[in-house]
Amino acid sequence: MSEAEKCESEENATALYKQASRQYATLALKGNAQAAYTLGFMFEHGEGLEENLEKAKKWYELAAAQSHSTALLDLGRLLVEETDEQQIKKGIQYLIQLSRTETDSTDNYEGAYTLSKVYHAGKVPKELDKVVEKELRVWFDPNYESSEASENEAK
Repeated sequence: MSEAEKCESEENATALYKQASRQYATLALKGNAQAAYTLGFMFEHGEGLEENLEKAKKWYELAAAQSHSTALLDLGRLLVEETDEQQIKKGIQYLIQLSRTETDSTDNYEGAYTLSKVYHAGKVPKELDKVVEKELRVWFDPNYESSEASENEAK
């Protein structure tokens, strides 16, 4: 392939990505969670669009509002990597929501794993510490719920 052909091919690909992103935006704004997620992914990874994490988060939020499991995971992951405590709290809430979501994918397991990494890194704000600890015990301690029920019955 000549340089001219490569250049033309790249221009065509760029035009196709822009066309696709406009179509995804139209669908997303009409309530299509998968389209919103796809736009978030494109912005996060610079797939056909200029990388822009703030725009990625906005599209992920739109999909997450409809309980799109991968959007919950990716948005939670991005937010817990922030330094602002409010953003970290929001990320934790998304990961907790994901861990409680029934899904055919492994996203909720990955959400629980990401939550455990945040917990063990000491990034969980004090007021969420017990909530996150309980959430992780539910996920990773198979006897936790039954032992908690037994303790309540004993009282």
